[in-house]
Order: sequence, then C-alpha cells, then structure tokens
Amino acid sequence: MSFKLRFVLLFSAVLVLAVLVAGVAVVVNARSAVETEVEAGMELATTLVIRTLAGAPDPRSAADAISSALAMLPLRHVRIAIAADAAATALPAQVTTRVPDWFYRLVGPDHRQEEIRMRLSNGAPARVLIVAAPEDEIAEVWADLTNLALILVTVSAASIILSWIAMERALRPLAQLSGALERLGRHEYQVHLEPIRVRELRRIGETINTLAMELRRAEDRNRELGRKLIEVQEAERRQIAGEIHDELGPCLFGIRVEIRSLAQVARTLPDSVGCAVTERCDAVLELADTVQRMSRRLLDRLRPMALEHLPLSAVLAETVKRWRVSEPGIDWRLRLPGDVAHTIDRLDDTASVTLYRVVQESLMNVARHAGATRVEVELHSVPEPDAGAAVGFSVRDDGRGIASDDRAGIGIHAMSDQVRALGGSIAILSLPGGGVTVQGTIPFVPGSARTQEEKEDGRNARRNA
Repeated sequence: MSFKLRFVLLFSAVLVLAVLVAGVAVVVNARSAVETEVEAGMELATTLVIRTLAGAPDPRSAADAISSALAMLPLRHVRIAIAADAAATALPAQVTTRVPDWFYRLVGPDHRQEEIRMRLSNGAPARVLIVAAPEDEIAEVWADLTNLALILVTVSAASIILSWIAMERALRPLAQLSGALERLGRHEYQVHLEPIRVRELRRIGETINTLAMELRRAEDRNRELGRKLIEVQEAERRQIAGEIHDELGPCLFGIRVEIRSLAQVARTLPDSVGCAVTERCDAVLELADTVQRMSRRLLDRLRPMALEHLPLSAVLAETVKRWRVSEPGIDWRLRLPGDVAHTIDRLDDTASVTLYRVVQESLMNVARHAGATRVEVELHSVPEPDAGAAVGFSVRDDGRGIASDDRAGIGIHAMSDQVRALGGSIAILSLPGGGVTVQGTIPFVPGSARTQEEKEDGRNARRNA
C-alpha cells in the first residue's frame, strides 16, 4: 500500500471518528434538551390547567377556557384533554412526523403524563389528563442532525479529496527524485531536476543535481583515462608489431636464403650425405614457414596491419570474406550501409581498432564454439541524446547459445573492457531459441586531420618499402 493511500485512509478514519463522536454528542445533548423542553411544558401545562379549572363553572366552560389559554400561550410539547368525571378522556391524535422509530426511541424521553382531578366552581367534578408530546421537538432535532450530517459528509468528502490532491502534489517530487536516482543507477548521468517547490525536498533535488554533475565529470575523466590507456596499449602493440615485422621478417627471410643456399650445396655432395642434408633443409624451411604464419597471426592480434593501409569498412569486409573462405559451412553476412561505412572510416584510431577487435573476437568465437550455420554482422549509426552520435554494432548467430555454466573467456573480457573504457556499451545475449548476439555502441570520435595525414604517410612508406 502506498504512503499516499495510507495517509488518506488514516485521515478518512480520523474524520469518520470525529463525525461519530460529534453525532454521539449531538444525540446526548438532544436527549437532554428534549427532556428539558418536555419537563418545562408539563409544568407550564399543569399550572395553566389548575388555574383555569379553578374559575370554570362547568366542564364546557373549562374546556373553552383551556382552549383559549392554549391559543394565547401555545404548548407544543404536551397534549391536554378534559372531561366530566364519568366521561372518558380522549386525547388529541399524536403529531405524525418522519422521524425514524429508532431515533425516536433513542432521543425521546420516558413516557410522562399527569392526571388532574378537581371540582369546578359549581361543584361538578372534572378530570384533566396532560401527556408529554415531544414529537415536534424530536422532529426539529432530527432535521438539525440530518442537516449537520449532510454538512459534515460534504466537508469530509471535500477534505478527503483535497488531502488526496495535496498528497499527490507533495509526493510528485518524490517520484521525480526516485526516477532521477534510478537513472543514476543505470549510469545515465544526464540528469537535471528543476527546482522543487517543497522546501524540505528542494535540498535533496539540488544534491542529486550536484551528484549527477560530479558523476558526469568522473565518467568523462574515466573515459578520457580509458581512452589514453587504450592508446598507450595500442602504441605498445604497434611498437611490438613493428619490431616483429621489421626484425623477425628479415631474419626469417635470411634463414630461408641461407637454407636454400645450403640445399644447393648439398646437391653437390654424395647422394647419401646430400639427401640427408636436403631433408634437414626442407624441415627447417617448413619450420620457418610455420614461424612466419605464427608471426602473421601474432601481428594480426597485436595490431591489424590492414588498418594501416585500408579504411575500417574495407578491413571488416575483408575479414568476413576470409571467414567465408575458411569456414564455407557457415553463411557469413555483413550489413554495412554506405553512410555507416563512411562514418566508421572517420573514427579515430583507438575507436577503429576497438571496433575491429570486437567484430574479430566475436567471429572467432562463432567459428570455434557456436556450431552455427548463419552469422550476420551489422553496423549502424545510433544517435544518443546529450552524448552525440555513436556507432552501433551487432554480431548474431544461430548456434547453440551460451550455457548457464559457461564462463566468459579472456577475449570477451578484453573487448568488453575496451568498449566500456571508451564510454561505450556492450552486451552478450543468449537468445531463447538458440544463438548469441553481441551488441553495443562505441561513441563516435572523429580522427584528427593530423592523425589522418600520419596514417596516410605510414601507408605510403610501407608501400614504398
């Protein structure tokens, strides 16, 4: 149950209790007032009858005198009847009211009546019966009580509605604060709350705005540090790859030249010795080829050399093409519209390498572990509010999926860390019907003109070499 509903129910209960207490108080006071009115009416009627009968010569004159007296001094709360001593005394009919019986029994006093026996001035006996008649008084009390109840119900209903509206407005800032905190929990730091009118909550809103601003600054700093860290790592990889390429390559080339020369010399030797030497030379050449293939794979892992010569879109297309050739049993597809290709070709070096590694690692995992028959790589532009544009990527396959007890490999952790270090997002989803989807975004950071020129110079230098 919400706090608003609890408050309104508690407020309603207090109002109902107050109305009940007020009703009980009104009924008690009304009963006392009716008893007082009836008592006064009975005393006044008794005095009037006694004085009137004392001067009446006969019953008829006594009845007329009492009627005249009642006309001059109306008594609402009593009924009076006079008759000769031998005659029956008939009281006037009781006044009919629309008061419920239960209220009449609750408020009405105990039955009271007085019987007066006197002899008239001529000596004739007379009997007068005075009975309490509180019907009019009770009817007035009932009317007042119903009007009061109507007013109280109207006021209570209006109070409940107004309290609901007041609580709705008072708690509305709490919903805003809760939403802002939830967005901060989802690492959405673009939060700015308008000043809250409630003074007690205004300070909390200002604190959340300050916290969001500090978290944005911290995120920007972490993103910048992560980008610099990746740049340093890529620089080291580039340096190591360059050393391997510049030093190991010539060494392998020299080994091949020397082995081939040794093989030519071996042909001049006797057959028994020459054949043995030739076999050893062939074995060494095979080892040299193996080392060269290993060095190429290592170079590709350290630093994709194709990025030094080709735009990223062409490198990705070539990567998918190579997998299509090496794994013909899988349907490899690449969805890369022209505008998106132009966008990713303008990424800075760090984002380009990261995007390439994500796609490369995902395709490698599909080929090794998925058992899929279809793989689709898709890249698209993603406009992000308050954060500029981003490049979205997804690699989907129809393989066996990820088991619940499978642990992510080092490659997956590495590419996830790199994407998040750049301020992007990545998610690995195992679909219910089978298959895995690797999807996410990388913020678009265009490469500088100087960087583009340096990359172009590097490409030209390597072509000349």
